[in-house]
Formats: sequence, structure tokens, C-alpha cells
Amino acid sequence: RSPDPAEAEQLAKGVGAQRFVLGTLVESGDRLELNLRIYQAGSVDPLEAFTLSEAVDSAVALARRTAVELISRLSPADVAVGAIGTQPTAIPDALKAYLAAREAMRRGLVDSADAAITRSITLDSTFALAMLDAITIRSWAQSMRGQPFVGLRDLVGRITERVEVLSDRQRLRLAAIKASIDTDGPATAAAWRRLIELDPTDIEAWNGLAYVHLVYGWQFGGGEPELIQISDRALALDSTYPPALFRRAQLSPTLDDTADTRVQVERLRAVEGNSPVLRGAREGLEALLATDDEFPAMIDRLAERPARERVSVLRLLTAYRPDRALAFVRRLKGVAAPGFDTNLAANAEAALLASVGRFQEVDSLRAVGDYRSVPFLADAV
Repeated sequence: RSPDPAEAEQLAKGVGAQRFVLGTLVESGDRLELNLRIYQAGSVDPLEAFTLSEAVDSAVALARRTAVELISRLSPADVAVGAIGTQPTAIPDALKAYLAAREAMRRGLVDSADAAITRSITLDSTFALAMLDAITIRSWAQSMRGQPFVGLRDLVGRITERVEVLSDRQRLRLAAIKASIDTDGPATAAAWRRLIELDPTDIEAWNGLAYVHLVYGWQFGGGEPELIQISDRALALDSTYPPALFRRAQLSPTLDDTADTRVQVERLRAVEGNSPVLRGAREGLEALLATDDEFPAMIDRLAERPARERVSVLRLLTAYRPDRALAFVRRLKGVAAPGFDTNLAANAEAALLASVGRFQEVDSLRAVGDYRSVPFLADAV
């Protein structure tokens, strides 16, 4: 059900929003009428009220007009309608799938977002805006699955062929994503910063800037204080936004501050829901915080978690506690199912041993058949 204004205000306050929108949709003959009210938190009367109308078979057009009208009324004049661009798709089901993908990402459900965005661009292979989101969503999905990044350049090429349908802001986002794929840190950061100049509330731009500082900051002298400031700015805009929460959790262990890591654990716990990406990040931080006495029992539980969560845990342990990462993958080898789980455990174990020069141990494990199910390792010379 739709909340009343008092309930809606509490929901708005819960995510730090200053304004919220309520409305009713009525079918009148052959017309759809949408009556909208914009409220300011703390006020019982709406700031504005207006009505939009379209033919019954033009729901997509009505949704688009609504978005443009709300952005025009709520955003600074210089960024108002430019955020939308031209008509994104003429296929309603492609638009529905695109919006479903956006909503799934907003909840940290990366696999669902990946399936929905794939459906969207399958239904409309010219839907440039959906392809732009597909690059981001697929990079998250592939990373969560421990897979290499594939197919992203192809999407960039397909979007570039239709770049004229994108707004200026969407073109900047494309430039940032393309530069990131090319591992060009300075160009990526410059594009995200330009987007932030156009709209300081663009949380995706802030989170993109945090990512480039974390991964490519060494290319342009991006330091830790600035990275913390950028990450915290994204969370100040929306403390429940999963990509920003995940990014801040990634950053925490670099600070060598147990108190900060505990804060991030509680942030994740409060909003993780059924999101594997957030739960994996939280479990990884908890594995770092555990005492030496607590950790052995913890890895029994972690080894039973879904693969999407284990990958995040393993990456954090590998980066900051390789000794614990090795203990974790060896426990995982004992319960791993054939296929991905076995390959993950074997590859991780071999890489961890090699990273500390224990090559003879790798050879010994290979010789006794521990890696026989992993062709790359079984056939290594």
C-alpha cells in the first residue's frame, strides 16, 4: 500500500532525504491521470501538487514525463532535464527490465540485476542507456563470481555507435567507464569529477570516483585522506546504497583502525538483507576482526556459505591476512563441490603458497593429485 504523508516522512528521514513524492494513478475513460504531490520533510502540506495525463496505452510516455517533470522541479536548473536524455527505448518490456535491473542493484542483488539487464538489452539491442548500466552491472557480477571481466569493451563499442541518443551526463559516464576499462585512472577520475560538478548529489559518480581512487589512485597521486572523504560523501548522500557500502567496507582494512572496521560491519549488518555482496563484505571484515581463538570455528561456517559470499571473504583475507586465507581455502577444499568451488580453492591455495615462495609445497600437492581437477595447475611444469 502507499504510505500516508506521516509514514512517508519517516521513510524519507530514515534514508536522509529532505523531500518525498506521493501520488495516485487513476484510469478515467481512455486516459491515465497521475496526481503528484511533493513534500518537504517536516511540513504537513505539499510544496507542490500537479497532474499529468496520457492515453491509457501510453504508460511508458507517462512514466517518462513524470521523471522529467520531477527532476525539473527538484533539481538545480542546469542539470534538470539533461539527466534523462532522449527517448531511451520504444519497447515497454525492455524499459521494465531496465528499471528492474536498477532496482535490483539498488538492493545489492547483483545476480538479479544481471539477469534483468541482459533481458533488457536482448529485447532492445539498441537500448544504449541499458547497455551503459549493463557494463557496470556485469562488472559487479563477474567480480562476485571470481570471473575475468569479459564482454565489457563490446558493450562500449555498441553504445558508441548510438552515442547521439545519450545526454551529456550519460556521455560523461560512458567516458568514465571506458577509461576505467582502459585502466586510465586520471581520465576516469576527471570524468567522474565533471559529473559531480554538474550534480553534486550524483551518488553513482561519487562511488565511481571512490573506486578509481582505490584501484588507480597510485596513477595520479590519490591519497588515503581524499579516498575516505569521497567514500564517506557517497554514504552521506545515501547510507543504504549497496555499492557505496561495499566500497567503504573495502577501504576500512587499509586504515588499520579496528573501531572503523566495526562501524562498517554494523552498517552492513543493518541493511544487507538478502544481498550476497553486502553479506560477503560483512563476513570478510568479521573474519579480519576475529581473534586467533575465534577464527578456526568461523572458517567452518564461512566454508558453507554460498560462493558469491566466499569470494568476497577470500579477497579480503588474501589482501590483509594471507595466513587466514590459506587456512580458509584448505578448509574449503574439504567441503568443496566439483567445479567452481574446487577450482576456487585450488587456485587460491596455489597462489597463496607461491606468493610466499613455497613452490615446493605447490609441486608436492600437484604431484599427489590435489590439483588434478584443475587443468591449469595439473598440467603446470
